[in-house]
Amino acid sequence: MTTSHDIQWERAEDRRWAATFETELVLRHEAPAGLAAQVLGEVRQLVHEAGEPSLDELLGDPRVYADEVAAERIDEAHTSSVDLSGVRPGERFSTLAVASAVTGLTLVIIHWVSRGFWVEVSPALGTLAFLYILAALAACTAAGLRNAGRFRPMWAWGGLSLAAGIGGIASANGLSQAALFRLPAPLLLLGPALVLGVIALITNSRLDRWLQGPEEERDNSRWVRRLDGLLRGRHGLPAAEARTHTSEVRSHLASSGGNAQETYGDVALYAARLARGARLARRKARREAIALALLVALVGFANEDVLRSADLTSCHFWFVSLFILLGLGVIVRLVKKRLDA
Repeated sequence: MTTSHDIQWERAEDRRWAATFETELVLRHEAPAGLAAQVLGEVRQLVHEAGEPSLDELLGDPRVYADEVAAERIDEAHTSSVDLSGVRPGERFSTLAVASAVTGLTLVIIHWVSRGFWVEVSPALGTLAFLYILAALAACTAAGLRNAGRFRPMWAWGGLSLAAGIGGIASANGLSQAALFRLPAPLLLLGPALVLGVIALITNSRLDRWLQGPEEERDNSRWVRRLDGLLRGRHGLPAAEARTHTSEVRSHLASSGGNAQETYGDVALYAARLARGARLARRKARREAIALALLVALVGFANEDVLRSADLTSCHFWFVSLFILLGLGVIVRLVKKRLDA
């Protein structure tokens, strides 16, 4: 399949134009995979037929052209099914699960290199590993359910993840550290590798069907609850703004006595229409800032002993400190971007 990198541009300004267009279309409009490359291929042919003028001369501002392409070629069915990052529920689950598995592979390899070929498995280590795997998978499921607008099961899976994480910490401190048996480190790589293999076999469309639940909500209360979840989870609207929309829907249904599915149609499409154009850049910056803040907090919590030791000769201390400082800097920039939007 042709990608945008396969297309050759003669002039440097054309390459910059194409890069700006692709960035705008993919990141700001959440374009489907392959659309940017397809459009740039058509643009390259158009330039050739027009006698090789510059892209600025032929098509104007790349940002404006990206807006025009999005309006013409990205339909509601797509925009209503993806979140602010252009990701569907199944993709959200699989991306986070892959990241968790790769993290597990990395930790095993680090242990192998730093402590030797054999791993001594104690009750504390075995329980910690099991509970952390459970916590990671539950967190991935909760993230997918949030994308799908299903907040009640999201809170249940999120609670399971939190409980498993706390249980892992408690087991590491409370259970015996005495070795029960030894395993070769390469054998432990099979666990994360198995997770990667299972994810590769399960299609994102199948994960979407599982995470999103029924396509139609015939019960009014469930339809409105799903609308609230989609506005807050998938489209990033503040809770107060989402409640305003759902209150209007409830009031209309109560006065008309109608059915939500029949009156408003598909709940995902209706949520996308309500969210369209409502300070999109601000909502994206807010969500990115929150996600990064949680990551920084998690890194700080996991390395609390390293930070408290303040060992200036430790590479670990400097790496964690630099990560946290850079993360805080990006968060400040995102907050400023949100205020300016």
